[in-house]
Amino acid sequence: MGGMEISGRLAELRRRENMSQTAFAKRLKVNPSLISKIESGSARLTEQSIDHICLVFGVNDAWLRCGKGEMYAKKPVEDEERLLSMFRLLSREMRALVLKKIQELLAIDEEKWEK
Repeated sequence: MGGMEISGRLAELRRRENMSQTAFAKRLKVNPSLISKIESGSARLTEQSIDHICLVFGVNDAWLRCGKGEMYAKKPVEDEERLLSMFRLLSREMRALVLKKIQELLAIDEEKWEK
């Protein structure tokens, strides 16, 4: 399994999940033709796509990237790791909004402790 390319591991994951390319694409919120192109090797997975697939399907990042370890992560993804993975999927504009909201929440939280 280690010699398999990432495109083959993606196809293996999809088959293990018992999903068609269309259903798999729908779950990832991408165009089905993209899954076909990635599996055939004519398109590549981006870093963002790899993070998203690991998050959505609970896949071990090292397995998807280079075939090391088990297909699925043994432990649930920690909240901080999950939050960071989701944050990476956002556009630059959305990241700025999230950071602004976090700063507002921190200020509210600090006020609670000061009272």
